Amino acid sequence: MKAVVIHEFGDEDVMQYQDWPDPQVGGREVLIQIKAACASRSDTSRRTGTYGGATGNRPLPFINGLDVAGVVVDRGPGVTEREIGDRVVGLLANGGYAEYVACHAAATAKIPDNVSFEEACTIPVIWMTSWFGLFFEAELKAGETALVNAAGSGIGSAGIQIAKVHGARVITTAGQDWKLQKAKELLGADEGINYNTQHMVDEVMRLTNGRGVDVCLDAVGGQVYLDSIRCLAEGGRLTSVGAAAGERPNVDPSTLTTKNVTVKQFGLPSAIQKGLVRPELQKCMDLLGQGKLKAVIDSVMPLSEARAAHRRIASRDTFGRVVLVP
Repeated sequence: MKAVVIHEFGDEDVMQYQDWPDPQVGGREVLIQIKAACASRSDTSRRTGTYGGATGNRPLPFINGLDVAGVVVDRGPGVTEREIGDRVVGLLANGGYAEYVACHAAATAKIPDNVSFEEACTIPVIWMTSWFGLFFEAELKAGETALVNAAGSGIGSAGIQIAKVHGARVITTAGQDWKLQKAKELLGADEGINYNTQHMVDEVMRLTNGRGVDVCLDAVGGQVYLDSIRCLAEGGRLTSVGAAAGERPNVDPSTLTTKNVTVKQFGLPSAIQKGLVRPELQKCMDLLGQGKLKAVIDSVMPLSEARAAHRRIASRDTFGRVVLVP
């Protein structure tokens, strides 16, 4: 098969589009012929060897990519819930930048007939991270106000929609006005704050009449993370699911106890290991098929242009996901 392989850590040029052995399925795995895969910011960190997430950096050589959509073409003897020919999404530890991948059956979900492979592959990692961060960790409820940072990111575009479809008011942030406008028009955000030109905490307090927000979902880190904690209302809850800015600063405990707020960190691998992800992933896919959620795609590129995809992500001019097609 063809795959994009990383033999050494470095810039975009370390990614080699080449022949690679076809994967073999184990007892509880399915073999997916990949029709579309997502490239993400975390993929760029894995490429450089600087990824700080729960799954860590991969041993060299490796094939990047965590989200795929395709067709089941083989299955291990222990698989009963998937049939040959099923259209599925898969949630991976790596291996998505290829024509085929072996994926544990418990990390797959069926794709509704009216959803394309390109749309479907945008869902697994990012949407599940937002879904668990908002509901399982922060316990967002209908009628509450949620602050969702980074409107143009995968986490942000998913978090806005997930919060809205469950009846929350959403304030979102971004560093560019055009992203905030898209978040309102396309995703349904109620309010937007440009953290480069506006004071985030002051704006949140103005928009909430001085109360603050009930819940925050943050994948930015850095100063935005610290300001987000200050935006919480009495008893507010923040879930940190990443640090795109490069750091997640230590927090003075007195900052939390003053308003009895809760700050948590969430990583998807632990939820996968506990068997919690598949039913929630299928719920998301079904909502997508019903038109209640939208896949937000920035661009679609051939797999052979993975280098260009990573440069596109690094530009920070994206809104939504960058998709690769074998």
